[in-house]
Amino acid sequence: MRTNYSSNKELKQMISAELKKAGIPKEWKTSLSVRDCRYVRFSIKAAPVDLLKKINEKNARRYYLDGYGQATPLNHVQMNHVGIEDFDGETYEIMHKIVLALNAFNYDNSDSQVDYFDCGYYANIHIGEIGEPFQVTGAPSTQESEPAQEEIEPVQEDSEPVQEENTAINEYEAKQAAKRARYAELAEKARKESDARISHASKMSAMIPAGQPILVDHYSAKGHRRALDKISNNMRKGIELHKKAEHYARKAESEPYAISSDDPDAIGKIQDRIDELKGRRGKAPEIRRLKARIATLESQAKLETRDHDHGWFQVREDAKERRIMFFFEGRPDEETRAILKHRAFKWSPSRGAWVRQWTGNAVWAAQDVIKALLEETL
Repeated sequence: MRTNYSSNKELKQMISAELKKAGIPKEWKTSLSVRDCRYVRFSIKAAPVDLLKKINEKNARRYYLDGYGQATPLNHVQMNHVGIEDFDGETYEIMHKIVLALNAFNYDNSDSQVDYFDCGYYANIHIGEIGEPFQVTGAPSTQESEPAQEEIEPVQEDSEPVQEENTAINEYEAKQAAKRARYAELAEKARKESDARISHASKMSAMIPAGQPILVDHYSAKGHRRALDKISNNMRKGIELHKKAEHYARKAESEPYAISSDDPDAIGKIQDRIDELKGRRGKAPEIRRLKARIATLESQAKLETRDHDHGWFQVREDAKERRIMFFFEGRPDEETRAILKHRAFKWSPSRGAWVRQWTGNAVWAAQDVIKALLEETL
């Protein structure tokens, strides 16, 4: 086996010839690059099979068992000969032949026990790239052939029409769905920014030879340090954005277990929860709590909207929103804001008011706020 080569071009030609013998399917879109006769990079950009499926399933199991929650699916990975163990069947056979072809002119006398590395070159396989996700193309269609059409009997005139299931959602559920959609948009935005940052850091890093020290007394030292700082900052920011994307993705996919009092169908949903708990041991206290909550919601349903004008501010007890709201002309001063915040009233940009959920305690708090604001004007 030949292990000496004079240029990147020569080594690339030698490995390309071996890859042709490996019988890689024509549908696979691949590329090969060699740098410094030490780094061989084989990229698989697209294939008719999902090469990342097994890897993502493995990651999902590991995240779940380690208590990290839901893993974000990968769209690109880097591996060497060890990573192909995640594949099986025909895919494994193809990947195994690729590994053999990439290392056909390599040698490895390394000893990891003593941290000794001695090899001809490093060969890596990239499935997708940073900024260029792996694509599944030309996948076989899973659509079944259409069954033969059966003769349909005409509907009798006196037959009752079939009622369609009511799948409409209420206003609260629509708001929650819109909120989850917004979280999905934020997750996608953060993911793209993360990929761009990490891609930029990787490209900058590739321009510096591996192991190249900073030449302290050389004119390039200042630029070298500046480049390393930029690589570090972009990589750190990319990782932070990736975590941010995972956070928003989990919020977008989560379905809240709690039943909000703002939901118009809250009473019915709580009653369904009670029916589920009936007959289960140890659930009597929870059932009593839920029944008390239904009684509270039923009393709140009888409330009526009322407006109170206090001159330079207005107060509304809104039965539909189930909120007590304070309205001001323009932004109130710092002292007024402090009074509202001290009584747990928060600014709501969508309503243009300082609000708090309408409860018994909120009524007393609103009266305290009104008294304090009127004394402030004296």
